[in-house]
Amino acid sequence: MPINPLNHKPNTNSPQSWWTSVCEDAATFKQPHSNSTSLVSGGGARNATDKVFQHNGAGTVSVHNFLAHNIGKLYRSCGNCSPQYARYSEFVNIRVDKAKVVVGVNQNFGDRTVLRDSCVVNTKAGGLCWRYEGNGQGKEPKKVGSGPEGEVCVVEGVRTLAC
Repeated sequence: MPINPLNHKPNTNSPQSWWTSVCEDAATFKQPHSNSTSLVSGGGARNATDKVFQHNGAGTVSVHNFLAHNIGKLYRSCGNCSPQYARYSEFVNIRVDKAKVVVGVNQNFGDRTVLRDSCVVNTKAGGLCWRYEGNGQGKEPKKVGSGPEGEVCVVEGVRTLAC
């Protein structure tokens, strides 16, 4: 049975949270300040038709030691929220098996993501990172690129064939 998502405020931690059937989002991050950080440490999610983590606020979302299986997206920076922010995200020592995309960010708002020392298998080509042209009017954002390009989407030490 799907559960309601967690709504995170500034500087919160979610140690060892597990979601087995995700409806819309497992957790939504709503930090009001650019110096706020939310940490997800451990845990996992599976069977998420859409996103696992939605980042609507400012600041940083940091995900460490996390397992995801059979998901749409692990993380999405809100592409049509108002107001918009430059959002930062990092993913360290995660394992993703069977995802449409791992991370979605808005390159026009200054988003930056780092995916490091992780394993991503059974994911579509270019699925490590999708870059969007976001907006603040509630319209569907336009996908403008995929795959790491070293600035908006940085990938270091990620295995994609076997773990």
